[in-house]
Amino acid sequence: MAMGRDNDRKKRADENRMSEGDNTSDKETPKSGRLRKGRPPGRRSHNGNLNARILEEATKADIIEVATAEFVRTGYDGASINVIASKTKTSKMMLYYHFENKAGLYRAVLEAAYQRMVKDRPSEDLTLLPPLDGLRRYAERAFELHFTHPDFVRLVMAENLNDARTISSSDVIRTRTAINISELDKIVDNGKRQGVIRQDCDAKELYLVINGLAFHAVSNMATLRISMGLDLNNPEVEAFRKRLLADVAYRFAVQTEI
Repeated sequence: MAMGRDNDRKKRADENRMSEGDNTSDKETPKSGRLRKGRPPGRRSHNGNLNARILEEATKADIIEVATAEFVRTGYDGASINVIASKTKTSKMMLYYHFENKAGLYRAVLEAAYQRMVKDRPSEDLTLLPPLDGLRRYAERAFELHFTHPDFVRLVMAENLNDARTISSSDVIRTRTAINISELDKIVDNGKRQGVIRQDCDAKELYLVINGLAFHAVSNMATLRISMGLDLNNPEVEAFRKRLLADVAYRFAVQTEI
């Protein structure tokens, strides 16, 4: 009988130890494949998705930055996907994953260049200024943007040599150009209502005058230095050309006869 009672006590003790052991199961390390107690699985998934999106955008930005330099240096035909991939922080496979092919990458580079020209504009509403003051500032700003974004100028030059095949299929580029013209259009309309800008002044023609001169100052910088001894990298020369552009825009808008 005593032996039977001892066996019963031993059996109950073993059962208690097994029960206590089950209570420690939620404390297993992540290596075991089980989550720690209290960790919301939804939160972990959300953070993972967010980090993935951030990483994807950073990867695309890195590719576009490297590709921009390569397309500017060699043009579309001379640019090599292998060279671009080797200079990025990712792989050639990821380059094709994000942009499909060389044409897709070139389009993304062009669109990014146009977007930077809008994004990097100073935050100022020129339509709130007196019209002629707003016009002068618009012209000066156009010069500054072209002068500080020479890659944009070179990419547009190359695109014109390719008969604008890439831009023709890009709504992004058309939208960005429309934004630039829209602001100038409002300045011109305000000037017409106040009688300080001629009624037949066409905002699109004025836009071409302003951006044509700003573009030329950058696109022909090297040849002007050789043929005319004009160094646009000289701060005094740069400042004069910017004032000259503003004067030309002013006279175009107020002159009754040309």
